[in-house]
Amino acid sequence: MAISLSTSASMKMTSQISQEGFLDFFENNSTWSLLKFLHYRMGTKSFTYEKDKEHMLYRSTLISLSNERARTCLLAFEKEKTSQSVESFWNGIEKNRLNDNIEKRSLEYINETIDDSVKDSKTARNYLSNELESFVTNSKKRDCSPMENSRDSNIHTPVHNNKKTRTETSLDKYINAINAVNSIQNNTESAHTDPLWWGVLDFREENVSPSPSLPRAKNFLPDDEIDRLMNMMKSTIREESEKLSKSAKSLIEALLLSEIVSLQLLAKECGARGIAGVCDLLQRSSDKIQDVVDVDKNIIQDCLANIDFDDETAIYVGRCIQNTYEWIQCFHGQCNSERTVDMYLVGPCAKTPKTIFIYGENHSDADREDKTDRSGTSRVGKPCDFLYWSSSREAGIGENSGPTHKDNHDKARTNFVDVIKVARAQRIELEYQIIEQSGRSPLPESLQKAMTSILIPFFHIVGMRIRFYLLIQISGDQYGVWDWASEYLPTKDTDVGEVALLCKRFLVYGNLVERVGRASSILAKRAKIFKEEISRSDETSQPTVGLDKFRTPVKKPAK
Repeated sequence: MAISLSTSASMKMTSQISQEGFLDFFENNSTWSLLKFLHYRMGTKSFTYEKDKEHMLYRSTLISLSNERARTCLLAFEKEKTSQSVESFWNGIEKNRLNDNIEKRSLEYINETIDDSVKDSKTARNYLSNELESFVTNSKKRDCSPMENSRDSNIHTPVHNNKKTRTETSLDKYINAINAVNSIQNNTESAHTDPLWWGVLDFREENVSPSPSLPRAKNFLPDDEIDRLMNMMKSTIREESEKLSKSAKSLIEALLLSEIVSLQLLAKECGARGIAGVCDLLQRSSDKIQDVVDVDKNIIQDCLANIDFDDETAIYVGRCIQNTYEWIQCFHGQCNSERTVDMYLVGPCAKTPKTIFIYGENHSDADREDKTDRSGTSRVGKPCDFLYWSSSREAGIGENSGPTHKDNHDKARTNFVDVIKVARAQRIELEYQIIEQSGRSPLPESLQKAMTSILIPFFHIVGMRIRFYLLIQISGDQYGVWDWASEYLPTKDTDVGEVALLCKRFLVYGNLVERVGRASSILAKRAKIFKEEISRSDETSQPTVGLDKFRTPVKKPAK
C-alpha cells in the first residue's frame, strides 16, 4: 500500500516511527480501529504510555494517509476515543504502571535497608524480601475497589502450587474483557440489557438483533482468540449436523428442492400413508420438473431413494408438517398469544426424538442455585418456557418473548439477557457437579480442558423469528454467546421450506442437548478417578479468569 504524507512534520514523525515497523500496522491489518492501534503500539518500544500523545499519533497518521479508508477512520475517531473499550484500555495501563512503580520503589528501599544492615546474613535478606513482596501484594489489593481490581486480582491461581508463577502471560489476552466487565458493572441498569455485565461476550455479527448495538467480542479479544473460539463453536455445530440420520437429511433436502409449495398436500399424504405418502408425492412432483432443472430432479430422486419410511427422525419431520398445517388452518398463522404459538407450533417442532423438555413457566434449578449463591439468601429460579434436560441435568433453555414483540422492545432485550443468564447458570452448575465428584477446586488441567467441550444450547423467539445460540466458556468466569442459526416461523400454507429448515435446526439443537448430557456423564466418571487414585492428586490446574462476585440489581428498567 502506497503511503503519502502531506506535511514535512508528518513526514518526520512517520519516518521516525517507520524505523520500528510502525507503518506495518496500517499495511497488514484489515481493521484500523483506535483500540487495535493502541494494542499494537503497546507492543512497540516507542509506546509513550501517554493517552494524548498516542491518540495524536493515530490521528496524525490517518491524516497523512491519502485514501478513503483513513478518512472513514478519522470520522469515527472522535467517538471511539471516548468509548468504553478505549477508556478501559487506558485505565488498565495507568493502574499497571502505578502498581509497578509501587512495587519497584518498595523493593528498592527494602533491598537498600537489607544491604546496609544485614549484609552478611543471607537468611535474613531472603526472609525480609519475601515478607515485602507479600506486603506489597496485599497493599495493592486493599487499595483497589471491588470494581477496579488489578489484573492479578482477576486471575484464579491454583492454591495448591507453592511455586511462584506469573499467570499474566497466559491471561493477558483477556485483560481488556476483564476491564470492560468491571467498568460496565458500575451501571446497574446494564445488568438487565447487556450480557457483558454478567461476563458474557457477544460473538454475533454486527447489527444483529436483539440489541444490535451491543459491543461485540472482537472489541475485547485478540483476533487469534476470536478465531479459536469461533472454530470450536462452528466445529460443534458441524459435528452435530453430521449426526442427523440419512433419512431425515434426505427428506429435508427433497422438501427444499421440490416444487411443492402446499403444506396441506403434504399433511394430507402424511396423515393417510405416513412418510411413504410424502415420498410418493415428492416423486410425482419431481417427474413433472422441466428439463432445465434436471439437476434438481436427479438430486430429489437420489434423496428419496435414501429415505427409510420407519426412521424416527423422518417420521418427526412428517409430524411437524401435520402440526404446522393444523396451526395455520386454526389460526391462519396470526396469533397474539405466546402460549398458543408455543403449544401449536414451537412445542411440536421442539419435541425431537429422544429430546426431553418441560414446557410452561417451569423454574430453573440451576438459575435458583446461581441466584442464591450471588445473594446469600434463598431465591427462585427464572420461569422458563422450555427447559431441556439430559442425563438428569439441565442442558438447555428456550424462551418466547411473544409474537407481538419486536427486536427493539424492552421485553425482547431483557429476555435475551435472562435466557443467557440461565444458560450460564446451567454451565456453572455442571462445573460445580464435576468439582464435587473430583474433590478438586479448581479442577485439574485435564478436566478443565474437557469442560471446554460442553457448550450450552438455547433459543430465543422474538415476534415470529427464532434464533438458536451456543454459550461457551472462554476462561473461568468469562463466557461467550454465538447465534448459529436463525429462521422465520411458518405462517402460510406455502411455507414448506420454512418448516423443513425449522425441523433441521431443532434436530441439530436436540443433538446439542444430548451432547451436553453425554459429555457431562463422561466427565463425572473421569472426575471420580481423581478422588480414588492418589497418584493423580498432584496434577496441577491452569490459571483462569476470575471476575468479581455478581450482585443482581433488584430494580428492572421501566418498560
